[in-house]
Amino acid sequence: MTTVKKRLYNLEFRHAKTANTKKRILDAARRLFEVEGFDLVTIKKISVETNVPESTIYLLFLSKRGILQ
Repeated sequence: MTTVKKRLYNLEFRHAKTANTKKRILDAARRLFEVEGFDLVTIKKISVETNVPESTIYLLFLSKRGILQ
């Protein structure tokens, strides 16, 4: 019988990585909003600027307005 080893899950690492990703998104969004204005900035532009998938940005903030808040 083969024993399957469970992968250890480092929750602290995940929280730190998520916080870092949120900060990158917020910093990039702030820069883009200042330069281009809120109405002209898209989630796609923020995604390209941060190299974070659009789906992740929506997951973390729900919308562009969510980023602003």
